Amino acid sequence: MNRQFREFSSALLLACSTALGAASAARADAIDDYMRRQVRKHHIPGLSLAVVKDGKVIKAAGYGFANIEDRARATPQTVYGLASMSKQFAAAACMLLVQDGKVSLDAPISTYLPGTPDAWKEIKVRHLLSHTSGLPREGMRTEPKTGRDDFSREELWSAAIKLPLQSKPGDRYSYSNLGFNLVALIVEKVSGKSYGDFLQARIFGPLGMKSTRVNDYRTPIANRACGYDWTANGLRIADPTSPTLYCGAGAIVSTVLDLARWDAALYTDKLLTAESRRQMWQATRLNGGRTANYGFGWMVGSLHGHAQVAHDGLLAGFRTYITRFLNDRLTVIVLTNLGNLPGPDYIADGVARTYFPDITDYLTEAGTGANAVGSGGEAPRIKPEALAALAGRYEYANNRMLTIEVSKGRLLAHLPGSDNDIYTPLSENVFVCDEEATRLTILWDASGEPSQIEIQEYDSKRKIARIGPLPHLLKPAPDPDTARTAAILEALKAIAAGGKPVADSKALTPGAKDDFAPGEADLAGLQAIAYLGERDIAASKLTRHGGAIAKVLYYQWKTDKATRYLQVYLTAGGLVTDEDVVDD
Repeated sequence: MNRQFREFSSALLLACSTALGAASAARADAIDDYMRRQVRKHHIPGLSLAVVKDGKVIKAAGYGFANIEDRARATPQTVYGLASMSKQFAAAACMLLVQDGKVSLDAPISTYLPGTPDAWKEIKVRHLLSHTSGLPREGMRTEPKTGRDDFSREELWSAAIKLPLQSKPGDRYSYSNLGFNLVALIVEKVSGKSYGDFLQARIFGPLGMKSTRVNDYRTPIANRACGYDWTANGLRIADPTSPTLYCGAGAIVSTVLDLARWDAALYTDKLLTAESRRQMWQATRLNGGRTANYGFGWMVGSLHGHAQVAHDGLLAGFRTYITRFLNDRLTVIVLTNLGNLPGPDYIADGVARTYFPDITDYLTEAGTGANAVGSGGEAPRIKPEALAALAGRYEYANNRMLTIEVSKGRLLAHLPGSDNDIYTPLSENVFVCDEEATRLTILWDASGEPSQIEIQEYDSKRKIARIGPLPHLLKPAPDPDTARTAAILEALKAIAAGGKPVADSKALTPGAKDDFAPGEADLAGLQAIAYLGERDIAASKLTRHGGAIAKVLYYQWKTDKATRYLQVYLTAGGLVTDEDVVDD
């Protein structure tokens, strides 16, 4: 190679290196900006992130605080409760014993757990690992203890074996923490070691995962984060839950850097063989031939064509998520200390989006209708009255409301505990939020009223029902049924008191009686309500506390401090099955 060519090559390499470095730095800055916005928006005390490519960490950072009281910063070394992310380690421990020839996936669990009840005789090991055992979600609790108390394995086992099956093993997927607790008991019985000792000897130790272990609140753990929940009064320290309640289902603590070591090992045969990994990441076939999108300790799916295995976690003030894009060899790990964070999976997908821009193509697809966004990108002009009609509350999921307001030709939407997202129009009925990668399509009923929203978030597309308008926009109206309102008021007073008043109420559904027995502090002091309006939502097929909702009624409730609003949900028989206090 002559000198001139060497000099040219060196200059070219330097230029390429500089360009690549600048692109990497720009991407890192974009991720940092995105994560800080997410922390602010969702009131997350602390969050740690790792991005791993080909088994190597390419991004590791912490945002916010691991402990608010001590002002200890969140870092890549912060230790978080993994909650249900722990299930992948229970599955791996079991697969190691399968590799050792000591456990068979198709053996009945009674082979390894003496004293198994006859009702469980058809449960195989693979059923526990894939949530297809038919066992209930929970069950290893012994009264009168609480979730704070420790439980011996004997206590947990004696409580569990009294439980009936909810379905025949292998017939359907039904998430079960109890099933994974039984996996931990099998590991202990077969190995002769405690579950924590087995994990340390076979997984954590060999991989150098020095900050990862089975949790113990009584043992000092360096860099351990405190778990929190966000409430109407700000952050609150979350109630602790004893790790012994979720020994195999959610008892592990770790860091993003230790989990990056775990991720790297999953590309090799160092711990698990290729066949073991294949089985863990393969969707489960049910008895009838259908499949469930869960393997062994991992959810199985794809994100816009990118094959993906993932798992989330929620327990005692911690919300966590890991997603592995298998063919792209990219992993995103998000650990937070906010237990009621709406969805760490969307935060992780938002990070992945910087590497896979194609997963949000739907955000730029043209809206529908004559007034769609123009070819030049100009925003459509929407009549103010048409836009105002979209304001309201929509049932996002499991009694969590998406609140939509209107401002300056745009929609503002937020979930409880989060700040507003801004949605810009693509047409009169299609709005997008680039930051949250969400597309809203408004659907109208025969009367011309908005009745549903089709919401698309990455590959997820579903319809959510409109519960009604924003209560503060309603004005007192003539009450068409004062006797009904009187019965509702008495039911609400009973809910506020709890106990015997709830049990004796003739205006509550059986499910509401069970769930409101402890009382409801939000309704304390309720004396009078004023009728605002009502809406028939039977077509939405929503249920609350086991009761099918036919109508939602809106009431104003004035206290000496503020004006509040109530949404009351009635069955077709006129019984109260739920209530929401709304502070707009």
